[in-house]
Amino acid sequence: CGTGDNLPWLSTFGRASGVDLSAGGAAATHDLGFRAARADITRLPFATGTFDLATSFDVLQCVPDDAGA
Repeated sequence: CGTGDNLPWLSTFGRASGVDLSAGGAAATHDLGFRAARADITRLPFATGTFDLATSFDVLQCVPDDAGA
């Protein structure tokens, strides 16, 4: 989620949460008032069915196993 800049817009569609690999990204998202997990996209800390919708912006080109992500 980077610094969480998309989360205010995404929250117009429901409760928005973020994931970022860096501690700084997760912290910036928290500072905006949104939930964020510090995690690797290939090992997300959420149970199946936690979310109704998931999006990914500017991520898949950065991971070696994009299908796994």
